[in-house]
Amino acid sequence: MTVTRIMKPSSVGPSTWPPTDGASLNRRARAKLATEARLRDAARFLFVNAGYFDTTIRDIAGRMGMSTGAVFNHAPDKPGLWRLVMGGPPPSPQLAEEVALIEAALPDWGYLVRKEPDGRYYASLSTPDYHPLKPEGFLAVGRGDSPASAVRAARIEAERHRGGMIQ
Repeated sequence: MTVTRIMKPSSVGPSTWPPTDGASLNRRARAKLATEARLRDAARFLFVNAGYFDTTIRDIAGRMGMSTGAVFNHAPDKPGLWRLVMGGPPPSPQLAEEVALIEAALPDWGYLVRKEPDGRYYASLSTPDYHPLKPEGFLAVGRGDSPASAVRAARIEAERHRGGMIQ
């Protein structure tokens, strides 16, 4: 009897794990990949639609029709699951507070947060009539070491423009 075992290749050379052809994977490996794909879909859907803070591991497991243990087989905790699914650090309570302040005081303003190539974060807040190619509206910009600090800097600039504090 010959036993063939597929092993993860070493770090030398280009990575080919997992193999792209389904025939080289055994049934267990295919099931694990399928479960991980379902987990990613369920978690992404809930994180995007309910938000990080309102999504629980139990919610994700329920959406998958599996136990919470199945979720923990793929990620050690909720922040680890966020990193697996969304590819970055989970949102902080400070960021949630900054966004809540903006949405309460400036409900019509648009906002954007992105990570720059140098690792710092960039945030912008814009009035509804702002257009980058026209001299209309206002754009407040902030940079920081975290998404929350970048949003806070942009919010402070918007406060200065409006002539008062956003409460």
